Amino acid sequence: MPVHEFEEARKRRQRKKLRKRLIILLAVMAVVVLVFVLKDYIPLIDFDSLLTFGSLNSTENYPVPLQGDEAIDIQQQGNNTLVLTNSRLLSIKPDGSIKSEIKHGLVNPILTTNGRTSLLFDSAGKTLSRYVNDELVNSQTYEYPIMATAVNDDGEFAVVTQARRYAAQITVYDENFNQRYICYSAEHHILSVAFKGSSDELLACGINAEGGVLQSRVYRFSSSSEEALFVKDFSGSLILSAGYLDSGNIYCILDDKLVILNQNGEEVYSYSYADQTLAMFDCDGQNIALLFGNYTHFKKNTIVMISQTGRVLFTSQSTNSISDVRIYEQKVYLLGSGELICLDQNGQAQTLAQPPADATRLLLFRSGAYLLCSDRLEKVIY
Repeated sequence: MPVHEFEEARKRRQRKKLRKRLIILLAVMAVVVLVFVLKDYIPLIDFDSLLTFGSLNSTENYPVPLQGDEAIDIQQQGNNTLVLTNSRLLSIKPDGSIKSEIKHGLVNPILTTNGRTSLLFDSAGKTLSRYVNDELVNSQTYEYPIMATAVNDDGEFAVVTQARRYAAQITVYDENFNQRYICYSAEHHILSVAFKGSSDELLACGINAEGGVLQSRVYRFSSSSEEALFVKDFSGSLILSAGYLDSGNIYCILDDKLVILNQNGEEVYSYSYADQTLAMFDCDGQNIALLFGNYTHFKKNTIVMISQTGRVLFTSQSTNSISDVRIYEQKVYLLGSGELICLDQNGQAQTLAQPPADATRLLLFRSGAYLLCSDRLEKVIY
């Protein structure tokens, strides 16, 4: 080939390569322009949320399999997560590794945890096991079945049992299992107890029936008095829970209303549910979240958040099937079917993640959540 023809061929190849590069560059620029156009003009596509949407953590040791066990409960102990199954109590570190494993051998296990102390017993059983930092400290067998337990912030604890001459007996112990005091309920069966912070003062919720009418009662007990500091009765209502608010007042969640009492047992606020059915609730000491509705029949739920002063912060609707409700850092979190939703104090909703369909319980931390599923523990980061 003559030199001038060779040079002409080389130039044609260079022009061809240049055209290909220009085509690729134009294509990339077109995609970038298209993304910005869609971001600005198509509201159905939320690009920001897609970039920050939560995902299941598979980089550590998650999911943590439960090895065929049935998941029952999930609670927090320091930085670790306690998972109660039908045969074991697992302490799981934040990275998903198992710190300890306890085979409890109970039929219907119930777990109460606060700080380093955990209490484990069989529903209506007579033996209580106390663990401190996953180590069995002591075990106590009572004459009558155990009905409820509670642990205060310093590791003192209360055990509710049936009794020979009373409907219930409440025994309060210090952190060394020394008896602090005993109190009784003559007619009302005690369903739950709750301490006030690190003190030995506690609330007890009891029920009874008179003439076919349900009677609920809230007691306030302390070692400073042989008698109850106050007794508050609710006729025709079922008491579900009672506890202390950060203000020192006391919230009482019943099946038909929420009531806030002062320290003398006097009613200072009441919120009637009207014709709504209470499904779930939670309280963090500052706010109370109430979830109403029957999703199976009505395909919707109503969420109400109320402050400790009795102010309704918001009322919101959800068309998702909710399996758990939690308050964390002044916000309400809903574990729904395929959605983990966060509601701020104005009721503005944000979907944080897409949890597995079989997730039933929720435990929150600052940047994510632990999800208790049917056969494993999942961790989601958002």
